[in-house]
Amino acid sequence: MEKGKSLNGYNLILGTSHVAGSVELKDRVTITKRCRNLPGGFVIVATSNVSLSSSVHPTALAMNELAQELADQVIDWVADEGLMHMRICSLVCKRWLHRTRCHLFSTVLLTTENLRAFIDLVESSSLPILSFIRHLKLQYNGSPLDNTLLARAHLCPNLTRIRILITGHSDNARWLANQSLHSHLRSWGDASGSLSHLELVLHRPKTISVGTLTEIVSCIPKMGTLAMKGIFLAESMTSLSFTPCCLEHLVLSSPGGAHVHLSWLRAFPVTPILKSLEFSPPRSNDDAWTPVGAYFQHAGKGLRSLKVGLIYPQRTFLQYTPNLENLVFRVENPAELLEVLQSLHVSHAWIVIEVRVDGPPVGDDPIPWNALDTLLAEPQFLTLKRFRFIPGLSGLGWPCTYQALNALANMRGILI
Repeated sequence: MEKGKSLNGYNLILGTSHVAGSVELKDRVTITKRCRNLPGGFVIVATSNVSLSSSVHPTALAMNELAQELADQVIDWVADEGLMHMRICSLVCKRWLHRTRCHLFSTVLLTTENLRAFIDLVESSSLPILSFIRHLKLQYNGSPLDNTLLARAHLCPNLTRIRILITGHSDNARWLANQSLHSHLRSWGDASGSLSHLELVLHRPKTISVGTLTEIVSCIPKMGTLAMKGIFLAESMTSLSFTPCCLEHLVLSSPGGAHVHLSWLRAFPVTPILKSLEFSPPRSNDDAWTPVGAYFQHAGKGLRSLKVGLIYPQRTFLQYTPNLENLVFRVENPAELLEVLQSLHVSHAWIVIEVRVDGPPVGDDPIPWNALDTLLAEPQFLTLKRFRFIPGLSGLGWPCTYQALNALANMRGILI
């Protein structure tokens, strides 16, 4: 077993006891994480079925002698490994309990089945469990959550994000228009000054009114990120009375309908200037492209990151994004990829470009690797740190793979 450097005579092995003497380990599992930047150069090892030999000195078991700052940082590092490791940490000693609880309750999923048990736990615990919650997930499946119980979970001062998941019949989407849900969102927004991320997910796509979505957004004054999946907006637009001033990131995961969402942004008194946007462009309908182009023309200068679906042939909106740094898009064949790259704004300070090519070359035309190689050597791409090319499923058998883009991309270390 590898041992970390000693601190005050102790070697630290996480997941077992704190060790200063000889240790006998049975059925040891593999090393799960090596933390290079951990103070003191400690190595973190996850183990199971641990037994301490009788030669261990009693003082070796005094974890209370370790600095709390060191113990907290160790726990923070191991938190990425999952709940099982946090449960192990919570049993080491009493001083580790508070920090492990911060991670164990950092993400909480509330359903109709577990809501009452969770509230009972919160109100019977000596620890401020609600203050540990940073990511709150609400799942509506068949029936709404009990409003009285949910109101007893409002005081979450460190809450940063909320995810609302609605499953079952598509008519369940009506719960998004429920005033009780809006009241809960306002209470969480008032209790936490850091609540800035809202995700709305419908397993069965449904069209909701502009008024419903606007009401939901207004409940969280500092909302910086709004992510939606399965939500379409009715196309009737009215003048809106407020502006989500903090909104900077918008994710629209469902195919189609993005032109209505962008029209919704334009309906606010002041159009939100997004820094990142993810959406699937309209299909060939020219009328649907009009609001897309209108939004980009008005607010495209603020965009730094753009993830868009099939981008060809309607790509004129890219000319309104001079400050774009990260671009992810799809094309149907390699020739279209070259045309899209040639149309990008020359003043971009590119960092990442990622493209998925759905199909193989058209006809007998070869993949234009040399032209792509030459284009990437142009001045506007000198800042590019990563260029990722992903063949679609139909391209798995291409005789030329993205390894052929070798001379410039591989030499610069940007091809992944």
